Amino acid sequence: MSATVPTAISVDEAGAVLTIVRHGRTPLRAHAMWLRDRCECGDCRRSTTNERLLDQAALDPTTVIREASLSDSDDLMIVFSDGHQWTSGVGDVAVQIDPESDGPMGGRTRWPIGSFATFARSDLRDDVAVLEMLDRFVADGAVVVTGVEPSESGLRDTAGLIGQIQMTNYGPTWSFEASVDPVSEVESMHMLRMHTDLPYREQPAGVQLNLAISISSAGGASTFVDGYSMAEILREENPRAWDLLTSVHFEYPYLRSKVRLRGGGPLVGLDDVGHYGIVRRAPDLVGTPRVAAQDTADLYAAVRRWGEIVDDPANQIHVGLRPGELVIFDNHRLLHGRTAFTLQPGERRHLMGCYLEMDELRNTISVLRAASGGETR
Repeated sequence: MSATVPTAISVDEAGAVLTIVRHGRTPLRAHAMWLRDRCECGDCRRSTTNERLLDQAALDPTTVIREASLSDSDDLMIVFSDGHQWTSGVGDVAVQIDPESDGPMGGRTRWPIGSFATFARSDLRDDVAVLEMLDRFVADGAVVVTGVEPSESGLRDTAGLIGQIQMTNYGPTWSFEASVDPVSEVESMHMLRMHTDLPYREQPAGVQLNLAISISSAGGASTFVDGYSMAEILREENPRAWDLLTSVHFEYPYLRSKVRLRGGGPLVGLDDVGHYGIVRRAPDLVGTPRVAAQDTADLYAAVRRWGEIVDDPANQIHVGLRPGELVIFDNHRLLHGRTAFTLQPGERRHLMGCYLEMDELRNTISVLRAASGGETR
């Protein structure tokens, strides 16, 4: 995201408010206390850890701006009434006051895309290669890694490129093998509808890894669709439906003998800056929505239309994983499923997987980017 370079600054007579004037855009206003609080110099923040040294609660409510100037290189210099002086890029200040809106997609790739980027595990031996892979993950929602040892150790090794594996009600890793006499639907040979995992948790895992251990049957391709891009289709064709799906809370009760979880949220969640956040869809697990009577008919119509969009094969990508191939995908964003298949005598279909918190991914990207000389915050 690039900041719009301002053309001028001014301070009101009381010294309480700085105004940033930008060409062709609405002026931005920042209070002196907010600017003083934002200082990141060595007196206000510990340089080694970014820990705060200036107590936010102890900011002087009478703080005003005594001097303010803008250099030719767009550095903003301010002297405050307590005698403190700091310099900051004025574009950085402007972006923090008013981030440029890039729509709900938040800069991510809008589907359709032809396929996921593929990376060989043997090539992911340095920070530059790993960062390239993770950047593609953020942009597109998924990547494929080939040449992974088809075992739990291979799964853990590749997950370690991102961070620590997250424990869930399935344990640190999970494993399933198709059966002609399945206990659960995932172990059957049936087609699986498009869904997200763990929607019944308050914060579902954001990163999911699926590794093919042994695949000898035909069919059974993993299927993916971008919930964010599908939400954009709905937003453009029916804003009312989009408003309901992004605001109405759906319960997701998960009740088993030793697991009783009740999470939930909108089917298409938004974060605090209006970007798409957590998508939740599991038709076999969803509970009732918290919806007003006057909105009920429109909501159920929106749910039907949402289902038509995400289940449309024209919007989906199919990935036929072979042993040693692994797909890493964003469980907050992508819905996934499976095509049907038939097990012949002697054939196997065995996959393993695990989850990681999205914070693990974000941390690794930030650390790698900082090490490469990129942005650090």
